[in-house]
Amino acid sequence: MNRRNFTKLMGIGAVAAGSGVLGSSAEPTASAEPALRPSDNFPKVDKANLKEWAREYIKGLECVISMSYKPLTLELDEEGIRWDMQLNVRHGFKSVLGGGGGPGEEGARVRKIVLEEAAKGKMMVAAGGGGQTVESSIRSINAAEKEGYTHVFLGWPNNFRPTSEEEIYRHFAKICEGINMPVVLYASERFDFVRFHLSGVPFNVFDRLVEIPNVVAMKIGFFEPGLCFELFERYSKKVLVNIGNPQMVGQFPVLHRLYRPQWAGAGSWEIWQSPEKPYMVDYFDLVSKGEYEKAMKIYWQMYPLHRYAMAKIAHGYGERYQADAALAKYISWSVGGNGGPVRGGNVIYEAQMEERKQVLRAAGITPREPDEEFFVGRVNYGKGMRLADVNKAADL
Repeated sequence: MNRRNFTKLMGIGAVAAGSGVLGSSAEPTASAEPALRPSDNFPKVDKANLKEWAREYIKGLECVISMSYKPLTLELDEEGIRWDMQLNVRHGFKSVLGGGGGPGEEGARVRKIVLEEAAKGKMMVAAGGGGQTVESSIRSINAAEKEGYTHVFLGWPNNFRPTSEEEIYRHFAKICEGINMPVVLYASERFDFVRFHLSGVPFNVFDRLVEIPNVVAMKIGFFEPGLCFELFERYSKKVLVNIGNPQMVGQFPVLHRLYRPQWAGAGSWEIWQSPEKPYMVDYFDLVSKGEYEKAMKIYWQMYPLHRYAMAKIAHGYGERYQADAALAKYISWSVGGNGGPVRGGNVIYEAQMEERKQVLRAAGITPREPDEEFFVGRVNYGKGMRLADVNKAADL
């Protein structure tokens, strides 16, 4: 097959007509109706009531969405992205982080798909971050609100180097003042605030930030027992402190008994489950209801997957996003995701694929087959594309 014929194969059925959530066909469904924004699914309230609004509606697991690309050309695979968003709905996830897809026309295409599918699936969508300045952050967050994002996950710019706690507070507070969206505060060591507190979390600043009307929640970005205790103890009655780190999964029942957390993420929760056996969703829901005995039965069912996740994290998985991109795609594909190539030439090895299959089987989940489908993407494979077509087009 030459490159021209390969390109024709890639272009078959740009968007399937119809509506609904992830049917049994190889192509995702898309609606011809006017786009519904995710934020339209939830009531509008003024800033003063956003904390109460958050306790009513921000619940369950928040997932992430990874980009899909076409083999060889590495152009954006919009059908693959749509497939994965519909799969997130089938998983039972309640919210998705990001979907920004970067600046420009390509990013706009990604956001359109993510927002459309989230709206149809009654999912929330969190905007990620802000800009490098207060003004650019306010501008981008307000634009996200108009597009239909439901809340914003906000930290500080990478180049932000404050000389005082007051500067940390002022930067964040000014952004919150200039926007109306609910804000998730990020507790993480990555902002290099250790000179203000040895944990990296400037507690004196956070004490003030949680009082801002539209600061409604807090994500704990790392697991250190003493720090987790301090954050839940100080802030869980003020904002929704979440279970934001996979290492906290086994602590859900203890944390719930003490502090009643009601949401978790954002995370790649498909590591622990499939849509047919949504272990993590069921586990979290049972814990949230206080049904700890039933929850622990689910925990032990998914325990092989939890050990697998912890082993990967211990070796740096998730901290080296580009280096882990192909494995992350394979993990998603193995339980129904689109899969496909990643930009940057990342390689996945046979041993990694076999390890993932083994732990799925140990947890009672049948892994997706064949692996060839992963390399071209599930949607493309359903259209008849095979690795041989890709290799011929590449003149291998």
